[in-house]
Amino acid sequence: MIRKAIKSDVNAINKLGGKLHNNFESTYHIESEIDSSIAIVMVAEENNSVVGYLYALDFEDNIDLLSIYVDEEYRLNHIGYKLLNELQKKCKDETITLEVSSTNIGALTLYKKCNFKEVGIRKKYYKDSDAIIMKWGYKWKI
Repeated sequence: MIRKAIKSDVNAINKLGGKLHNNFESTYHIESEIDSSIAIVMVAEENNSVVGYLYALDFEDNIDLLSIYVDEEYRLNHIGYKLLNELQKKCKDETITLEVSSTNIGALTLYKKCNFKEVGIRKKYYKDSDAIIMKWGYKWKI
């Protein structure tokens, strides 16, 4: 089940986010973002446990997807796809922008499956790879 995150989800989100970024908790401040008027924080829940999350910021005509993660044990079950699809449903006349490591083949495959288009590259953005900038939305549909 995909749903809006609530305060009791913060520890689970931070734990999952910590698998993605060493400094997730201090960088993203999910505990305060859940109540922010511009933040979109969603979780995927299986058997009463948070197994994935999505965190984005909504800036009127563009949503910046900042972080999405699905626990390794639950990957390949379309959870990431469901999280992104739920975000896309909320967008209507907005664009979603994200950046992803050029070496993150799983994420690139997911984003392309969700009809995101590559629109730019930031050379050597990450320690070991380039960042690919991708967009989805009414201006980017084919």
